[in-house]
Amino acid sequence: MTSFKRGDVVLVDLGYVATVRPCVVISIPNTDSRRNMSVVAPLTTEIRGGECEVPFP
Repeated sequence: MTSFKRGDVVLVDLGYVATVRPCVVISIPNTDSRRNMSVVAPLTTEIRGGECEVPFP
């Protein structure tokens, strides 16, 4: 099993429409091995004006 840390950028298959995209891991490590889930946010260069968008210079 691969371990990722918060802040890592990984390639994730987001399904048929989005294909494989770079995503940043935002979840915190959890020692509960029964829950095997990570929270990631896809990276994009398209500005959509969403309330959760974070601008980068």
